Amino acid sequence: MKILLYVTGAGSAATTVLNLHALRLVRPYADVKVVLTRTALRFVTPDACALHCETVVIDDWSEVHMAEHVDLTVWPDCVIVYPATLNFVTRFAGGASDTPMMLALQCTQAPIHIAPSLPPGGAESRAFATSAHTLTSDPRVRLQPTEMAHSHALNAPSTGGIISFMDVLESVPEATSAWGK
Repeated sequence: MKILLYVTGAGSAATTVLNLHALRLVRPYADVKVVLTRTALRFVTPDACALHCETVVIDDWSEVHMAEHVDLTVWPDCVIVYPATLNFVTRFAGGASDTPMMLALQCTQAPIHIAPSLPPGGAESRAFATSAHTLTSDPRVRLQPTEMAHSHALNAPSTGGIISFMDVLESVPEATSAWGK
């Protein structure tokens, strides 16, 4: 199984290395590539990710090799976007293709599992509702549910919290059978 993990710049990106470590423990034979957005680099480093995967790519045209975006399109058996910011969700739903990974996501035929990590009010916003409607009409996309979580900014519970990485992995039936579970 070939998994492409796309990490965007939500605070929950700080758990990426732990998620990759857990993935390696429970699915040791998976081939994993990681793509980090520029904003994800505030929370996780490429070197830390490289301890647990074959390839780490920065999602910036100045950082990719000649046709790496084509490889990102055809290589994966599945794509997991964890965490997915509100910015990512709205851009992807709107057809953005301005970075190597956004272009790859627009062109891939692989299943795309998106785990939103939304700010307070994000889950109830018109932007998210419109984008979620668009994405759920795409047969490749599985938009994961959000849950109540503690907002550090509000110091109170808030909707739009990200589900666990293991819950996302369990929702990937293509991967489950290929991993011999």
